[in-house]
Amino acid sequence: MRTKIFEKGFGEGKSLEEVGLTPEIVSWLDQAMDSYWRQRIYDILAKVGKVAPSDVLSLWNTMLDDMYGDSSELKKALLDLAIQDDKISNDAKKWLQSLS
Repeated sequence: MRTKIFEKGFGEGKSLEEVGLTPEIVSWLDQAMDSYWRQRIYDILAKVGKVAPSDVLSLWNTMLDDMYGDSSELKKALLDLAIQDDKISNDAKKWLQSLS
């Protein structure tokens, strides 16, 4: 929904009136989705060193597919951002670096 409908439709202000959404509601939805994804990423990376690496990798790959589908470019960009994030542990950053 996010990339196909929200960003290409509601995010650009298309058809808001048709579905009863205001720009304020769209802004709130965008913030809520960003918060959801951020927390999901942090929760997965908090598992590094605590659960089997294959389990973390499975969760990570599922999350990436859910977020970006087949876009390897967007997945790589997220990986680079996560490595720079101060809220992510050094162990998790090392793990992320091993993926690139």
